Amino acid sequence: MQGSRKVAVTGQALLSRRWQVLAGSLLLCLFLSALVYTWAQLKPQKPVPSSTAVKMIAPPPTEPPQAPPSAAPTPGEILLPGDTLKHPVSPSEAKGVKPFYRAAEGGKRVALTFDDGPYPGLTERYLAVLERMHAPATFFVIGCRAERYPHLVKLMREKGHEVGSHSWWHANLGRATKEEVRSDLVRTARVLEGITGEPVKFFRPPYGAVNSGVLEIAEELGEKVVLWDVDPRDWTNPGPQTMVKRVLSQVRDGSIILLHEGRPGTLEALPTLIRELRNRGYELVTLSELLQPAPEKKKAGISMPAEEKAEAKKEHTAPSVTEATYQSPLEAGAGEKAPPALRSPEPLPPRR
Repeated sequence: MQGSRKVAVTGQALLSRRWQVLAGSLLLCLFLSALVYTWAQLKPQKPVPSSTAVKMIAPPPTEPPQAPPSAAPTPGEILLPGDTLKHPVSPSEAKGVKPFYRAAEGGKRVALTFDDGPYPGLTERYLAVLERMHAPATFFVIGCRAERYPHLVKLMREKGHEVGSHSWWHANLGRATKEEVRSDLVRTARVLEGITGEPVKFFRPPYGAVNSGVLEIAEELGEKVVLWDVDPRDWTNPGPQTMVKRVLSQVRDGSIILLHEGRPGTLEALPTLIRELRNRGYELVTLSELLQPAPEKKKAGISMPAEEKAEAKKEHTAPSVTEATYQSPLEAGAGEKAPPALRSPEPLPPRR
């Protein structure tokens, strides 16, 4: 009997200890959980990746900064008619070398000028129209294109037209250093001289961008910088009739007319443009003739050639030029791509 009581007491004691251990373990777990929770709340939270996209509420868009109103050109700045580019020319340059916009003493004469060529397939057609209508012109060609199509440059000279430089790449030389400008002009001049056997007399900077460096280098090379005062903006493809109207509304004695070889509508408008200029008493001459004072006894205009009178009776239009035929100067098979910017002077080609 006593033995059984001892066993019962011992079992109760063991059971009590087990509950005590279990209760202590539970308390310890609760304590540790509280510590972990507190530490997690105090620790900086990291974004948790989720497969569900979270839509962020973007702040309201801000108003774009308003561009200041365009101010009038400051003294020493030249703003070409119909041009959006400003051409800074210092007062010291204004007293010395200046670009030509028109011939003040040109008389009742004007010059047709064509930029960006030569263009195979188009240049020949321009030359055919000019020859048929006995109209001389001046072509400002791109150096890399002239090097690729020298036969077209020779054809220009054979037909009695003048050839000038329009730079090598058609880059904005107004943003280039003097060494870059010199390298560009020298390289172009050597190619043109090698084709025509004549020195280059005229240079037209692309985009009309001219500054002191461009003027100085061109003067050193013996090239006159020629811009324009009549711009029909044929590069916007306004259509032949609109282009002719724009020229006639701007032209005056001694004007230099800016045209582009590769633009749609320019070739189509050319015969009408030449006739209308002559009907208003203008004589078409080359730049060399225009920049010389007009002879005192020179007639106000020239009569229309007999061949042209016969053609004028017909409804003649040149073959139309579609959008598909136009390519920019460096896209139409020039064989080279212009750099995005002039960053370092290009080495001069070896002298002949």
